[in-house]
Amino acid sequence: MVYCKCMSSKKLLLPISKSVLYTLGRMAEDAIWFTFNSYRFRSAFNKGGIEYARLLKRQLTEASIKRSIRELARNKFIKIKKLEKRLIISLNDKGRLALLQNQLQHIKPGDGVCTVVVFDIPEAASSARRKFRRWLKNCHFKMLQRSVWITDRDVADLVNKALPSLRLPGWIITLTTLSSIVHKSYQKI
Repeated sequence: MVYCKCMSSKKLLLPISKSVLYTLGRMAEDAIWFTFNSYRFRSAFNKGGIEYARLLKRQLTEASIKRSIRELARNKFIKIKKLEKRLIISLNDKGRLALLQNQLQHIKPGDGVCTVVVFDIPEAASSARRKFRRWLKNCHFKMLQRSVWITDRDVADLVNKALPSLRLPGWIITLTTLSSIVHKSYQKI
């Protein structure tokens, strides 16, 4: 497994496959094709200097990208279909959740808004409930009660985007509220 440094933190090392996954997600959201040309390296040089451009160029070799895409497919983050001489790469539910989790983790707290997630998942789906709690915890939510989770970030839209991928129909409600209302409860956690 190959690791690369994440730009947001010098200490954080991500597997290159996760970096490729997050890059694919950002490009898909912005409708940018998955191409790495000289313009990309020029903008990388402007952002972080020659060392960052060299690091990016090294990471983006064709072999490492192919290997990372195979690893993402093996771990079921993406689906690959071959159509004539082209490859069609699409995210599946696991990949969408990983991308949304990454986006949720990078949203800064503040602006006086909190997001509250309330759920009532039946005992028959207890494994899905455990996975959902773990996902909430990884996304900087704190448990207020077993089925009520809260964060000091305005992430209700992103959580709602994740609900179809979680396949927990009608059991989850997301609320956005002012942090002054829940400030005392949140401070106790």
